[in-house]
Amino acid sequence: MQYVHNGWVHFEITKGIYGLKQAGKLANDLLTERLSTHRYFQCATTPGLWRHKWRPVVLVLIVDDFGIEYLGKEHAEHLLSALRDNYTITTDWTGKRYAGIVIEWNYTKRACRTTMVGYITDVSTRFGHPDSIKPEHSPHQHREIIYGANEQYTNNDIDTSPPLDKAGIKWCQGVIGALLYYARAVDNKLQMTLSTIAATQAAATENTSAEINKLLNYCATYLNDGITYRASSMVLAALGCKLWQ
Repeated sequence: MQYVHNGWVHFEITKGIYGLKQAGKLANDLLTERLSTHRYFQCATTPGLWRHKWRPVVLVLIVDDFGIEYLGKEHAEHLLSALRDNYTITTDWTGKRYAGIVIEWNYTKRACRTTMVGYITDVSTRFGHPDSIKPEHSPHQHREIIYGANEQYTNNDIDTSPPLDKAGIKWCQGVIGALLYYARAVDNKLQMTLSTIAATQAAATENTSAEINKLLNYCATYLNDGITYRASSMVLAALGCKLWQ
């Protein structure tokens, strides 16, 4: 009770608090202040993208993962030294992983492929989705093509299926949230389907659940799918992209 004064306990926080809505901004402001002393600055029109005043270094930040593009290892070491002034960091000089994304570099073919190995398996396990015996080759139910018609309309049928309870709605929202990052990061084919389903998630029905199960079956059919990027030899030569966390 020696720390209690008039019914109040006063204490000082020296680390971040998870769940505090201001924590992200406070951490970013502090990082900005610390890196500015080494002449690094955040781009005005692209949040999360950083540059140096004159060194050939560009870095992108997602939470606590830095993805760095540089020309000349001495410039990368300069950034590494600047970060170590205030943070404990680990390094991956192979550039094969970033923010949960596996990056497969192929300089011969001037390409790289991004995947998230094991992510869909983890999502299926987390949300109790059973393995499907039958492969699913479409992420959503297609509307039958009317051959010879001048116009092809989207499906605007009213959903009359029974509404889900709170647990069912929460399940739908959880799956959509889990797949949204995956779609944006490595499988943009899912984005249209997720957008359509997300529009109904607040009042999800049994049809919504069926659409989500179909989407999960599609993802399970094409496990570890990804995106392949191709570039000119000049661009790939510049991408000595080393990732630090």
